Amino acid sequence: MKAAYLKLKYRVLILLQLPLKRNPIVDACEGVYSPSEDTFLLGRYIECRGNVLEIGTGSGYLGIGCALSGSNVTATDISSEALECASRNARNNGVNITFLQSDLYQNVSGRFDEIIFNPPYLPAEDGESEMWSGGKDGLETVRRFLLGSRKHLCSGGIIEIILSDLSDIVSLTEQFSDYEFHMLGKETFQFETIFAYTLNLREMC
Repeated sequence: MKAAYLKLKYRVLILLQLPLKRNPIVDACEGVYSPSEDTFLLGRYIECRGNVLEIGTGSGYLGIGCALSGSNVTATDISSEALECASRNARNNGVNITFLQSDLYQNVSGRFDEIIFNPPYLPAEDGESEMWSGGKDGLETVRRFLLGSRKHLCSGGIIEIILSDLSDIVSLTEQFSDYEFHMLGKETFQFETIFAYTLNLREMC
């Protein structure tokens, strides 16, 4: 009974967080990153334009939300367990999403109007979980992601991403100066502030 109550409570919490046209209901899965404060922050600003790609879908919450809002969604994750979880959640919400097992863009083809990524962004040593470890400076995965993004963005397309002040965001913007970085919102916690950014190419494809 307690487990059922906690699952219901978890679902209601999610419903209160994300102002999409239709809110998804997703179940948490063991070993899969569950919707958290960074998910909800990013969810306030995603636009769900046309053809959407979500990298690192986890439980599928943001991708499912866009599918419920009418977008054509492709969602990837490096984890087979995450894809099983997200696929089940998509079925439970009555939406069709193309799921791909992929390390970032490895198995992705085509271009998209919007690319969504809630990356692992915490500075961590080797051996930490891929769910939150962004490498020693917290930006290793983000850099790899941005290096591959240009060939997958449509003209006028946007990227929406979470970044943390535990990493050097200024150096990231300098390294990827072909992108315009616009900070949309933030959440501050005891030891960290996270930011939702939208990025667009200065010279469109």
